[in-house]
Amino acid sequence: MAKKVGRRTKTLIISLIIISVILILSGWSDGVSFENSVAVVKLEGIITSSGGFMDETMTVSEFSKLFGRAEDSSNVKAIVVEINSPGGSPVASAEIASIIMKSEKPVVAWIADVGASGAYWVATSADKIVSHPLSITCSIGAYIQISDFSRLLEDYNVSQTTIKSGEHKDIGSPFRQMTEDEEAIFQNIVDQINEEFVRVVRERREGADLSEVSDGRPCTGKEALELGLVDSVGSRESAISLAEELAGEEDLNIVEIESEGSFLESLIGSYTDRIARTIGLTIINSINSLPSFQS
Repeated sequence: MAKKVGRRTKTLIISLIIISVILILSGWSDGVSFENSVAVVKLEGIITSSGGFMDETMTVSEFSKLFGRAEDSSNVKAIVVEINSPGGSPVASAEIASIIMKSEKPVVAWIADVGASGAYWVATSADKIVSHPLSITCSIGAYIQISDFSRLLEDYNVSQTTIKSGEHKDIGSPFRQMTEDEEAIFQNIVDQINEEFVRVVRERREGADLSEVSDGRPCTGKEALELGLVDSVGSRESAISLAEELAGEEDLNIVEIESEGSFLESLIGSYTDRIARTIGLTIINSINSLPSFQS
């Protein structure tokens, strides 16, 4: 019996060594082929500074790791950032955009199902933007939603006592009605986020017409092209071909670089869910106990 176990262990070790050698020789060990390639880096889910539990997310650190694998490989001649995201934190969106803009290689953003709000912010950092004509994009702007449960608490005879160091320390509390001064404070923050968003778009998309989408509405890829917010509409293959053209190469190998994700995420995440989260969701940024800012 011991001899059989020993033979099985030896066989398993040999098999693992052979597989490891194959992976290393093929370049699969780090997700980047040793052949000249276009790397497709996937940005999926809500953009945030830290990961969530129930929602699919993309953090700055995770994207930096994925993008870095493509950027650091001398065999990757161009990069396509494939976007399927309703947006996210303004800080995280700006940080990811900064990572892309520092690339020394041609970068093409391809907007698939959804590339709205903060995700469009990220797309503007690429050298070119290609969008599927039926994708959901734009949604340029910001907003915040604050719940008020005070009447509900009254109905159930529940009281909430807050001891605070300053008048606005519990601003945004769902246990009381918001004052006009507090609304003005939040409006000022939303306006500042919106102004920066618009400034970034105008700077990176020179000549774009924002008049029709200045109210924060989403639009299709086809409409975005008409407004000068993307460079062309087309398929994933169109984006890859454009990346090859920018790199001065032809018929490059295609390498996929994406987050592995958890089994739970694969069960929860779905095409329908992404579309449902598209309109209005997203630039999310928690400040202490403050409500979430969205764009």
